[in-house]
Amino acid sequence: MQWLQDVVVVILIIIFIVGILVTNKDQGNMKINGSKRLPYKLKDDFLTDTERSFYHSLKQCVGDNAVICPKVGLKDIFFIGKGIGQDYMKFLGKIAQKHVDFLLCDPSTMKPLCGIELDDLSHTNKKTHEQDLFVEKVYQDANLELIRISSKYTIADIETALMGVFDSPKRSL
Repeated sequence: MQWLQDVVVVILIIIFIVGILVTNKDQGNMKINGSKRLPYKLKDDFLTDTERSFYHSLKQCVGDNAVICPKVGLKDIFFIGKGIGQDYMKFLGKIAQKHVDFLLCDPSTMKPLCGIELDDLSHTNKKTHEQDLFVEKVYQDANLELIRISSKYTIADIETALMGVFDSPKRSL
């Protein structure tokens, strides 16, 4: 009789394990129109406290001269020119996961005017510094200004950094 109980326990364990494996497989292959919910949740902290505070200060300095777009992917700002051939995916991969903290755009055309990076202590380590140099080169080669502002900024720092951004025949700060 003990062997029968052992067999039942083993069968239940197998059913349990198979159930877990099937559930995990189903979650990986969820149908969008199916009844199961997708695993995405809304983030409570789209902007950090520092970024949110800077956004409000930046808005004060920019006024109606620009639209402030936070956390814009570099792949949404820049495109890869013709003639790259097989290296297209290599160059796309270098910017695909990167973003700029804030992008200022012309309010009538939404053409990017400049990018703004809010630099905190993380920008002092070697790896981040190398990434920063690459991003600066992308902006430079695409002829778009990238402004770096310390996270320990003042309103005067922002105003000074923005000098010249809105200087064009049609716009002035």
